[in-house]
Amino acid sequence: MSSRVITPQPRNATRERIIANLKIKKGAARGEKIATILPKFIERKGKKQRKTPTTKFIATKFMATEFITRATKLSCKFLPAAKGTATPSVIAKSSVATTIATYLKSCYEKGDNNGTALPILIDAEQRKTLTELDILKKIEPYCKLNEAQKITDFAATPFPPFSIQHANYAIAETGSLVFLQNTRAQAALSFLPSKHIVLLNEKDLLASLEQAFARSSTSKTYWAILTVSGPSRTADIEQELHMGAHGPKELLVILYR
Repeated sequence: MSSRVITPQPRNATRERIIANLKIKKGAARGEKIATILPKFIERKGKKQRKTPTTKFIATKFMATEFITRATKLSCKFLPAAKGTATPSVIAKSSVATTIATYLKSCYEKGDNNGTALPILIDAEQRKTLTELDILKKIEPYCKLNEAQKITDFAATPFPPFSIQHANYAIAETGSLVFLQNTRAQAALSFLPSKHIVLLNEKDLLASLEQAFARSSTSKTYWAILTVSGPSRTADIEQELHMGAHGPKELLVILYR
Protein backbone atom coordinates (compact mmCIF):
# COMPACT_ATOMS: atom_id res chain seq x y z
CA MET A 1 0.00 0.00 0.00
CA SER A 2 1.55 3.27 -1.08
CA SER A 3 1.10 6.57 0.63
CA ARG A 4 0.70 9.85 -1.15
CA VAL A 5 2.01 13.13 0.17
CA ILE A 6 -0.47 15.96 -0.31
CA THR A 7 1.22 19.31 -0.77
CA PRO A 8 -0.81 22.23 0.61
CA GLN A 9 -1.95 24.60 -2.13
CA PRO A 10 -2.37 28.36 -1.86
CA ARG A 11 -5.81 29.22 -0.52
CA ASN A 12 -6.86 30.67 -3.88
CA ALA A 13 -5.59 27.76 -5.99
CA THR A 14 -8.85 25.82 -6.07
CA ARG A 15 -10.93 28.87 -6.88
CA GLU A 16 -8.53 29.98 -9.61
CA ARG A 17 -8.55 26.50 -11.18
CA ILE A 18 -12.36 26.52 -11.33
CA ILE A 19 -12.47 30.04 -12.74
CA ALA A 20 -9.92 29.12 -15.43
CA ASN A 21 -12.27 26.38 -16.69
CA LEU A 22 -15.28 28.65 -16.98
CA LYS A 23 -15.33 30.47 -20.31
CA ILE A 24 -17.38 33.42 -21.47
CA LYS A 25 -17.49 35.28 -24.76
CA LYS A 26 -14.19 36.35 -26.28
CA GLY A 27 -12.51 33.56 -24.37
CA ALA A 28 -11.94 35.59 -21.18
CA ALA A 29 -11.90 33.67 -17.94
CA ARG A 30 -15.22 34.10 -16.15
CA GLY A 31 -14.82 36.17 -13.03
CA GLU A 32 -11.18 36.95 -13.80
CA LYS A 33 -9.69 38.57 -10.71
CA ILE A 34 -10.16 42.31 -10.67
CA ALA A 35 -6.66 42.64 -9.29
CA THR A 36 -5.44 41.23 -12.64
CA ILE A 37 -7.81 43.21 -14.86
CA LEU A 38 -7.25 46.56 -13.18
CA PRO A 39 -3.69 47.36 -14.43
CA LYS A 40 -4.77 46.67 -18.03
CA PHE A 41 -7.84 48.84 -17.60
CA ILE A 42 -5.81 51.74 -16.21
CA GLU A 43 -3.26 51.52 -19.02
CA ARG A 44 -5.98 51.45 -21.70
CA LYS A 45 -7.90 54.39 -20.23
CA GLY A 46 -4.71 56.40 -19.76
CA LYS A 47 -3.81 56.17 -23.45
CA LYS A 48 -7.24 57.43 -24.53
CA GLN A 49 -7.25 60.57 -22.44
CA ARG A 50 -5.14 63.69 -22.91
CA LYS A 51 -4.67 64.12 -19.19
CA THR A 52 -3.99 60.79 -17.59
CA PRO A 53 -6.13 60.52 -14.43
CA THR A 54 -4.57 59.20 -11.27
CA THR A 55 -4.33 55.46 -10.81
CA LYS A 56 -6.29 55.70 -7.56
CA PHE A 57 -9.17 57.56 -9.20
CA ILE A 58 -9.48 55.08 -12.08
CA ALA A 59 -9.21 52.10 -9.74
CA THR A 60 -12.01 53.42 -7.54
CA LYS A 61 -14.23 54.24 -10.52
CA PHE A 62 -13.59 50.82 -12.03
CA MET A 63 -14.47 49.00 -8.82
CA ALA A 64 -17.62 51.10 -8.40
CA THR A 65 -18.72 50.05 -11.88
CA GLU A 66 -17.94 46.39 -11.20
CA PHE A 67 -19.68 46.44 -7.83
CA ILE A 68 -22.85 48.04 -9.19
CA THR A 69 -22.96 45.67 -12.15
CA ARG A 70 -22.72 42.56 -9.96
CA ALA A 71 -24.91 43.87 -7.14
CA THR A 72 -27.64 44.81 -9.63
CA LYS A 73 -27.61 41.27 -11.02
CA LEU A 74 -28.17 40.10 -7.43
CA SER A 75 -31.35 42.24 -7.29
CA CYS A 76 -29.84 45.09 -5.27
CA LYS A 77 -31.32 48.52 -5.91
CA PHE A 78 -29.37 51.77 -5.85
CA LEU A 79 -30.64 55.14 -4.66
CA PRO A 80 -30.85 57.10 -6.80
CA ALA A 81 -31.37 54.37 -9.38
CA ALA A 82 -28.50 53.73 -11.77
CA LYS A 83 -29.24 54.52 -15.43
CA GLY A 84 -27.67 51.23 -16.44
CA THR A 85 -26.06 48.26 -14.75
CA ALA A 86 -22.60 49.46 -15.82
CA THR A 87 -23.16 53.09 -14.82
CA PRO A 88 -21.89 53.92 -11.31
CA SER A 89 -24.59 55.54 -9.22
CA VAL A 90 -22.25 57.44 -6.92
CA ILE A 91 -23.61 60.57 -5.27
CA ALA A 92 -21.94 63.34 -3.31
CA LYS A 93 -21.75 62.91 0.46
CA SER A 94 -23.76 66.10 0.88
CA SER A 95 -26.63 64.53 -1.10
CA VAL A 96 -26.97 61.39 1.04
CA ALA A 97 -29.44 62.92 3.52
CA THR A 98 -31.68 64.26 0.74
CA THR A 99 -31.57 60.96 -1.16
CA ILE A 100 -32.60 58.81 1.78
CA ALA A 101 -35.17 61.33 2.98
CA THR A 102 -36.78 61.49 -0.47
CA TYR A 103 -37.07 57.71 -0.60
CA LEU A 104 -38.51 57.35 2.91
CA LYS A 105 -40.93 60.21 2.29
CA SER A 106 -42.24 58.45 -0.81
CA CYS A 107 -42.75 55.25 1.23
CA TYR A 108 -44.59 57.23 3.89
CA GLU A 109 -46.84 58.95 1.34
CA LYS A 110 -47.66 55.63 -0.34
CA GLY A 111 -48.90 54.38 3.03
CA ASP A 112 -46.28 51.67 3.57
CA ASN A 113 -47.16 51.79 7.28
CA ASN A 114 -50.87 52.65 6.98
CA GLY A 115 -50.23 56.37 7.17
CA THR A 116 -48.34 56.29 10.46
CA ALA A 117 -44.66 57.02 11.11
CA LEU A 118 -42.28 54.50 9.55
CA PRO A 119 -40.50 52.44 12.23
CA ILE A 120 -36.79 52.33 11.36
CA LEU A 121 -34.41 50.09 13.25
CA ILE A 122 -30.92 51.37 14.07
CA ASP A 123 -28.32 50.93 16.81
CA ALA A 124 -26.04 53.36 18.62
CA GLU A 125 -23.34 53.14 15.95
CA GLN A 126 -25.82 53.82 13.15
CA ARG A 127 -27.25 56.79 15.05
CA LYS A 128 -23.77 58.29 15.08
CA THR A 129 -23.44 57.81 11.32
CA LEU A 130 -26.89 59.25 10.61
CA THR A 131 -26.06 62.28 12.74
CA GLU A 132 -22.75 62.87 10.95
CA LEU A 133 -24.49 62.74 7.56
CA ASP A 134 -27.29 65.03 8.79
CA ILE A 135 -29.92 62.41 8.00
CA LEU A 136 -31.84 62.34 11.29
CA LYS A 137 -33.31 65.84 10.95
CA LYS A 138 -34.55 65.21 7.40
CA ILE A 139 -36.30 61.90 8.09
CA GLU A 140 -37.76 62.87 11.47
CA PRO A 141 -41.14 64.17 10.16
CA TYR A 142 -42.27 60.75 8.90
CA CYS A 143 -40.05 58.25 10.70
CA LYS A 144 -39.85 56.71 14.15
CA LEU A 145 -36.41 55.49 15.15
CA ASN A 146 -36.20 52.28 17.16
CA GLU A 147 -32.74 52.07 18.63
CA ALA A 148 -31.57 48.62 19.74
CA GLN A 149 -28.62 48.21 22.09
CA LYS A 150 -29.01 44.51 22.83
CA ILE A 151 -30.79 41.57 21.26
CA THR A 152 -33.71 41.72 23.74
CA ASP A 153 -34.57 45.22 22.51
CA PHE A 154 -36.03 43.70 19.34
CA ALA A 155 -38.98 42.23 21.26
CA ALA A 156 -40.90 45.51 20.86
CA THR A 157 -40.55 45.58 17.07
CA PRO A 158 -39.73 42.03 15.91
CA PHE A 159 -40.29 42.79 12.21
CA PRO A 160 -39.68 46.49 11.51
CA PRO A 161 -40.27 47.55 7.89
CA PHE A 162 -36.92 49.37 7.57
CA SER A 163 -33.40 49.38 8.94
CA ILE A 164 -30.50 51.70 8.13
CA GLN A 165 -26.94 50.42 8.35
CA HIS A 166 -23.54 51.59 7.18
CA ALA A 167 -21.45 48.92 5.43
CA ASN A 168 -17.81 48.59 6.45
CA TYR A 169 -16.71 47.38 3.00
CA ALA A 170 -18.04 46.18 -0.35
CA ILE A 171 -16.51 43.59 -2.67
CA ALA A 172 -16.43 44.51 -6.36
CA GLU A 173 -15.66 40.93 -7.45
CA THR A 174 -18.93 39.53 -6.06
CA GLY A 175 -21.20 42.55 -5.52
CA SER A 176 -21.30 41.79 -1.79
CA LEU A 177 -21.52 44.08 1.24
CA VAL A 178 -19.41 43.41 4.34
CA PHE A 179 -20.49 44.24 7.89
CA LEU A 180 -18.20 43.91 10.91
CA GLN A 181 -20.55 42.96 13.73
CA ASN A 182 -19.80 44.39 17.16
CA THR A 183 -22.97 43.15 18.88
CA ARG A 184 -25.69 40.58 18.26
CA ALA A 185 -28.20 43.40 18.03
CA GLN A 186 -26.17 44.89 15.18
CA ALA A 187 -26.38 41.62 13.26
CA ALA A 188 -30.18 41.69 13.50
CA LEU A 189 -30.27 44.93 11.49
CA SER A 190 -29.41 42.87 8.43
CA PHE A 191 -32.03 40.16 9.01
CA LEU A 192 -35.20 41.51 10.65
CA PRO A 193 -36.48 44.33 8.41
CA SER A 194 -38.30 43.86 5.13
CA LYS A 195 -36.26 46.69 3.57
CA HIS A 196 -32.56 47.02 4.40
CA ILE A 197 -31.09 50.44 3.53
CA VAL A 198 -27.29 50.40 3.34
CA LEU A 199 -24.94 53.38 3.18
CA LEU A 200 -21.61 52.74 1.48
CA ASN A 201 -18.67 55.08 1.09
CA GLU A 202 -16.92 54.72 -2.27
CA LYS A 203 -13.52 54.60 -0.53
CA ASP A 204 -14.56 51.34 1.17
CA LEU A 205 -14.84 49.43 -2.12
CA LEU A 206 -12.41 46.51 -2.27
CA ALA A 207 -11.52 44.24 -5.16
CA SER A 208 -11.91 40.80 -3.58
CA LEU A 209 -13.03 38.86 -0.54
CA GLU A 210 -9.39 38.26 0.36
CA GLN A 211 -8.79 42.00 0.56
CA ALA A 212 -11.83 42.38 2.82
CA PHE A 213 -10.51 39.71 5.20
CA ALA A 214 -7.05 41.27 5.16
CA ARG A 215 -8.48 44.71 5.96
CA SER A 216 -10.74 43.27 8.67
CA SER A 217 -7.87 41.45 10.35
CA THR A 218 -6.41 44.79 11.46
CA SER A 219 -9.46 45.51 13.61
CA LYS A 220 -10.14 43.74 16.92
CA THR A 221 -13.43 45.45 17.74
CA TYR A 222 -15.82 42.98 16.08
CA TRP A 223 -16.96 39.45 16.87
CA ALA A 224 -18.27 38.37 13.45
CA ILE A 225 -18.06 39.23 9.75
CA LEU A 226 -21.30 39.23 7.76
CA THR A 227 -21.28 39.28 3.95
CA VAL A 228 -24.54 40.14 2.20
CA SER A 229 -25.05 39.45 -1.50
CA GLY A 230 -28.43 40.84 -2.46
CA PRO A 231 -31.78 40.52 -0.67
CA SER A 232 -32.83 37.25 0.96
CA ARG A 233 -34.11 34.58 -1.43
CA THR A 234 -34.80 30.88 -1.67
CA ALA A 235 -35.92 28.41 -4.35
CA ASP A 236 -36.27 25.38 -2.08
CA ILE A 237 -40.03 25.08 -2.60
CA GLU A 238 -40.85 23.62 -6.03
CA GLN A 239 -37.83 25.44 -7.49
CA GLU A 240 -39.71 28.75 -7.47
CA LEU A 241 -37.75 31.85 -6.45
CA HIS A 242 -39.15 33.65 -3.40
CA MET A 243 -37.67 36.92 -2.16
CA GLY A 244 -37.46 37.79 1.52
CA ALA A 245 -37.66 34.25 2.81
CA HIS A 246 -34.95 34.54 5.48
CA GLY A 247 -34.41 38.28 5.70
CA PRO A 248 -35.01 41.55 3.83
CA LYS A 249 -37.08 41.41 0.68
CA GLU A 250 -35.34 44.53 -0.65
CA LEU A 251 -31.74 45.66 -0.36
CA LEU A 252 -31.23 49.33 -1.17
CA VAL A 253 -27.73 50.78 -1.42
CA ILE A 254 -26.69 54.43 -1.35
CA LEU A 255 -23.15 54.68 -2.73
CA TYR A 256 -21.52 58.03 -2.01
CA ARG A 257 -18.15 59.73 -2.13
